[in-house]
Amino acid sequence: MELKAFQVENFRSIDQSEWINIDDVTALIGTNESGKTNLLCALWKLNPVSDDGKINLLSDAPRKLYSQLRASDKSTIFIRCKFELNENEAHHISKLRKTPNEGLKFTTVCRKYNGGYTVDFPYEQASNLSSSIFQNLITSKIKIINNLQLLKSENEEKRDKYLTTFEAIDSEFQSPIVDKARLEKCISLLEDLFDEKAPKTSELTKVYNDTYEFISSHLSNVEKPTSEELQKSRDYIIEQLPNFVYYSNYGNLDSEIYLPHVIENLERTDLGAKESAKVKTLKVLFDYVKLEPKDILDLGRTESEADIDLSSDEIELKAAEKKERSVLLQSASTELTSKFRDWWKQGEYRFRFEADGNHFRIWVSDDKRPEDIELEGRSTGLQWFLSFYLTFLVESKDAHKNSILLLDEPGLSLHPLAQKDLSLFFGNLSKTNQILYTTHSPFLVDSNHLNQVKAVYIQDDGTTNISSNLRANEGNPSQTKSIYPVHAALGLSVSEMLFNNCTPVLVEGLIYAELSGDFPLGDSRQPTYKSLRPFDLVS
Repeated sequence: MELKAFQVENFRSIDQSEWINIDDVTALIGTNESGKTNLLCALWKLNPVSDDGKINLLSDAPRKLYSQLRASDKSTIFIRCKFELNENEAHHISKLRKTPNEGLKFTTVCRKYNGGYTVDFPYEQASNLSSSIFQNLITSKIKIINNLQLLKSENEEKRDKYLTTFEAIDSEFQSPIVDKARLEKCISLLEDLFDEKAPKTSELTKVYNDTYEFISSHLSNVEKPTSEELQKSRDYIIEQLPNFVYYSNYGNLDSEIYLPHVIENLERTDLGAKESAKVKTLKVLFDYVKLEPKDILDLGRTESEADIDLSSDEIELKAAEKKERSVLLQSASTELTSKFRDWWKQGEYRFRFEADGNHFRIWVSDDKRPEDIELEGRSTGLQWFLSFYLTFLVESKDAHKNSILLLDEPGLSLHPLAQKDLSLFFGNLSKTNQILYTTHSPFLVDSNHLNQVKAVYIQDDGTTNISSNLRANEGNPSQTKSIYPVHAALGLSVSEMLFNNCTPVLVEGLIYAELSGDFPLGDSRQPTYKSLRPFDLVS
């Protein structure tokens, strides 16, 4: 299933948003407090992957509706999503609902405050069929039977039998509505004509096969599904819903990781948001290294006095295990270095994992600074991008499989060029997961695909709205502020073309530039000058 559009209503600051079409990557832009996070959270709670995404009426319901919803059965819908089904899903639903596949390509799923779902198929075709399609077929076949050339093994009696049968079938379709009983009778009439010895090259055989297949293929379309089958079709859609994964804290990795604490924290369920995010990133890191924290802890420990009593075979086995783990760390370091270069374009970085006693360390070096430096000694942007890279690239193959990623303000600590790299990263990650993210940065707005950008703004009544039309509500000054990242992104694209093959010169106050060039000594001609304003370009 692929998310194609969504609408939020009666949720926090949102009364009712527009229906918003979704791409593989979708950016939500808007001012602070415009409601971008609220839109992501409403989507998240359609089908959250963690308990953090549970519906909480106190925090999720609009204040003006809280008392009303609290006293009711909480059946108010707060999120509507339109999904496109793949071929297998549509076929399965078609069998359950006994309707043609063509009308089951899309489904709409809504969620209520009581946790319940509604599932609709807005383009589902009616099960009743018009008789005209059958009349047209039978009329054409009767004409073919009258005019076809019989084989030598066939005779006019066989032709007459076919004509009699097809005329009887034609009479069955005089009623405008076709039901199951009528189609079954027509199939029975055709089966009386069946001759297993009939030559395959016969025109009569071809007429028979075409007609039988056509009528049989429509038989399921007039069968009425039971209430149990209809419920199974709705339950199937809920089972196939993608998970929504919301991230606002990406848990930057520390350069020095104290393994006993990691082992303890991995088992805890009472951690705060910051520590929980860091533990999640650490789990991904150890999955990437393909070693458990306890194994790494054992690897880093020096030989104890108890090891003196080990037999030679035990010592050899322990040494082999230690060597294997060291090779695994080295292999993981090399793999991370190679793959990370495909995404981080701000330098050629090399990573090295090291286990030493109770500590697991991450060292980083690059071409300009070949000496190893702990990760925390590097920029916050590099730390963030590494944590983000591990979390989303590694988990997208497992925990994030069949998931839609909701990212709240990613890349805040990144250099503008690194934010552009992050935008490219989203494009590649979207091959496995759809991505929706909020941003204020023009460097995270793809000026070549503005159809992916949605404007979030505050309406005159203080509620949130979202629009694919970037000029919506343009009479409102707050809307102009909301889409400023788009204006800036377009300005950056234009400036890149202007700066091409130019040397920009920034000056303070007025200066004069000589335009006419040098003249030989004693030449009476004088060079000409032009005044330049601050920030003029000189090429």
